[in-house]
Amino acid sequence: MNEPRMKYNEFYLTKTDGFCFFVRQWLPDTAPKGLILLVHGLSDHGGRFAFVAEAFAGEGYIFTAPDLRGNGKSDGKRGHFASLGQVMEDIRYFLQECRKAHLDIPVMLYSQSMGGNLAINFSLQFPGEIHGLVASSPWLRLTKPPSAIVESIASKMVKIFPSLLIPVSLKARELCHDKVICTAYDHDPLIHWKISLSTFFVILKSGEWAIAHASELKIPLLLMHSKADPITSFAASLQFYQNANDLCTFVEFKDLYHELHNEAPKAGIVGNAIKWINKQLFDEG
Repeated sequence: MNEPRMKYNEFYLTKTDGFCFFVRQWLPDTAPKGLILLVHGLSDHGGRFAFVAEAFAGEGYIFTAPDLRGNGKSDGKRGHFASLGQVMEDIRYFLQECRKAHLDIPVMLYSQSMGGNLAINFSLQFPGEIHGLVASSPWLRLTKPPSAIVESIASKMVKIFPSLLIPVSLKARELCHDKVICTAYDHDPLIHWKISLSTFFVILKSGEWAIAHASELKIPLLLMHSKADPITSFAASLQFYQNANDLCTFVEFKDLYHELHNEAPKAGIVGNAIKWINKQLFDEG
């Protein structure tokens, strides 16, 4: 069987204030039936989602993967954004630019880790902007949060030094079981291993807010998480699901790590996400 054909583009988007985002895009070689916008995680970039992107493009979707501010090849201090509102506006900007070229097709978000937090918050605040979303291993809480003492000290420092960068304690081997991917992550020049105090507290607060407001969900959400995730909290995702309404579908795994799209069953995991999206958009699966 021939592999599905697709196109790949790279380009920059520049906002009116001069801020520049780097974007990767995978397009099907046929008329697109929908557009998927990636919201990636901390210290990550769109280039690490090629497998996911190619799977979606092979099924007729445009997959657009901007590097968030302060990450990848986009502008901004590494690991830093000033507020949740700033990133919400960035996502709205990406959607606006996507729709200029593709006005008549539905749009969904595909998100990972910190991006899952951002995408869920976006869906709760701006449900009319998208048709639904996938959140994989969202950072609503950490599996191993900092101690109360460390958090207390940081909460005082953030008021004085909001953009102060601290190292991320994440280990590549916690991402997935694939040693090749973990080694590539360790040597990826676009991975910066940093987070600002501002970013940390924005994600901390917005994760709790999302859990508390899960019942207000107005669009379909596919939430995926593994009990063995050593980075972001499976229990927090489960709590979100329990607080949410019937628009939230929860798929749990037992032995996989943080990046589900890089684990051995990735073809089935991403394939099922595509089937779920097909079901929501076109009542097919």
